[in-house]
Amino acid sequence: MIKKILIVCFFILSVSYSKEKKELFYEDNQNSIKVYYIEDNQNSSARFEMYNKNNKLINSYVARKIDLGFYSIIGKDYIFVYVNDKNKNDNKIEFFDPYSNILIGKEEKINENTVIQELKIPIYSDDIYISTKRKLKNGQIEGIQTIKNVMDKSITKLNFIKGKKQGSMIKIFNDGEKIKCNYKNDKREGLCSYFYKNGELKRETNYVNDKKDGTLKQFSKGKITSITNYRNGKKYGKFIEYYENTNIIKIAKNYKYGKLDGDSFEYFKTGKKKNKKTYRRDKLIRELIFNPLNEKVIKKISFNGYANKEGKMIKYFSNGKVNLIYNYKNNNKYGVQKEFYENKVLKEET
Repeated sequence: MIKKILIVCFFILSVSYSKEKKELFYEDNQNSIKVYYIEDNQNSSARFEMYNKNNKLINSYVARKIDLGFYSIIGKDYIFVYVNDKNKNDNKIEFFDPYSNILIGKEEKINENTVIQELKIPIYSDDIYISTKRKLKNGQIEGIQTIKNVMDKSITKLNFIKGKKQGSMIKIFNDGEKIKCNYKNDKREGLCSYFYKNGELKRETNYVNDKKDGTLKQFSKGKITSITNYRNGKKYGKFIEYYENTNIIKIAKNYKYGKLDGDSFEYFKTGKKKNKKTYRRDKLIRELIFNPLNEKVIKKISFNGYANKEGKMIKYFSNGKVNLIYNYKNNNKYGVQKEFYENKVLKEET
């Protein structure tokens, strides 16, 4: 998206640079690069010069006519030099990137207020880029914009109204998977649906003001594999995961403001409880381990909130009677340890 455009127009009629006026146009301190704009008023000529950290000239540009622009696209700043096409058609302009002298794109003026742009924007290198075609009306994107990404080989189509995303968005990947979302005032609003390459639903989540809010559902072969609840962009409430191709719960957790809070359960495929973990603000406090046949507690472990055993660990016989009592401090056995027979008689104390 265009961040700002500064326009300076001039004609280059000579290669002589006497009585030059040299101004610092752009400075990149991180990469130690300086770009100067140099104008010769006497000969109506101009050029750009780029210097490295050793103040050595590394690039220079001269053109018949230049419009100067400064863009911020996909979160990164680019400087472009616009050069008219060879037919001297003022309605068609070519875009060049001063860093590499590579043609970035073209712009064609449709009427006084509207232009069509075709851009090829490098992301990490000249070989890794996104390309897009879009219409600008009064400097703002208007209508359908098509974006091609060479990294994931995806094609995205977005609708814009006065420079803001508005309405449907569809993104199709090279393998056939796709995403459909809805936008309102430049933000995701309502359902976003993700599809497998065979067209079956993969994931579905609701957005409010560009944040997940409501239920996120994962699917496999038409069946729900997990359900996550969100509030204002954070996990809140129940999370449930199912065994594949069944309605049997595998894991059930509870969240508050993005953190585990309360009791979490794991289940055997038989539906019986496997374990129960208690959390407070994402910290593990206690764990119970159950007998897979009758769901009786066979082990009880206390934690200090940092996954370190702290306090008593009790192990039970299958009949529910106490077998072992260990004490822990900072994840190490500490103090008296007791072992019992099934008839509750003390077997050993250490």
